[in-house]
Amino acid sequence: MGGRRRSRGSSGRRPAKIERVSFRYDVERYGETLEEVVKTAQFTVPVGVNARRILRTRAKFDCPWSVVGVADVDEELVDKAKLTAWLAVGGRRIGLGDWRPRRAVSSVGSMSRA
Repeated sequence: MGGRRRSRGSSGRRPAKIERVSFRYDVERYGETLEEVVKTAQFTVPVGVNARRILRTRAKFDCPWSVVGVADVDEELVDKAKLTAWLAVGGRRIGLGDWRPRRAVSSVGSMSRA
C-alpha cells in the first residue's frame, strides 16, 4: 500500500498488499477506449502556478465509479475492522487522480476470503 505507513512495531512485516485492481465506471457515458475517455472525462480549472493563474485540464469521473481489487492481508497483524477503516479513510481523503471533492463519499463493499 502506498502513502505514509503507520508504525507496525518491530516485526517489519507488511500488513497488507493490494493487487489486481480494476477501475469501474460508466462506459456508456465516458467510452471504452483511452481516446474516448480522454475526450469525455475532462474538466478545466484555474490553478496557481508561480503566483499566476493558469488553466489545467484534469480527468473527472462523476459517480458512480468504483475500484475493485484483491487484498493480501496478514491476518496476524490486521483484522477485518482495521482493513475496512483503512479503505474508508483512503476513499475519503485520497480521491481519484487530481480530483478532490469537498464532500467525498466513500464506502467499502463486500469482503470475502479467497
